[in-house]
Amino acid sequence: SSETSAAARFLQCLRRVPDPRSKHGVSHPFHTVIAIVILWLPAGISTIAEIKRWSALHKKELETFLRFRKTGVPTDHTIAEILKRISIKDLQNAFAPFLNGLLKDEVLVAAVDGKSAKQMKDGNVHPILMLNVFA
Repeated sequence: SSETSAAARFLQCLRRVPDPRSKHGVSHPFHTVIAIVILWLPAGISTIAEIKRWSALHKKELETFLRFRKTGVPTDHTIAEILKRISIKDLQNAFAPFLNGLLKDEVLVAAVDGKSAKQMKDGNVHPILMLNVFA
């Protein structure tokens, strides 16, 4: 199905992110931990405790495409340690092709909004300028 192929492409892109951990004492697959963090962020679940809780609640569904230890989902400590060590650049480089593949045939409409934060200044005492693009 298309859901399965999207999940497979999602995991394939995550496998391009190098695991920064030593192989000694690794208890959960690196790519499973990254996947559960990325999957829950768009839902507004942004704390490690919430990520762990929601992953435990939905473990059965997640197991259709992710591997977990028999003891359950990764601990708060495991998730935090991986997030501390992961390279954002590696994650961006791996994830961008996945998003580009999903959006390649889509027509995107964008709304652009610019603001000048007059009360907030940069290092040269100029107002901070912001540009938001919503697609």
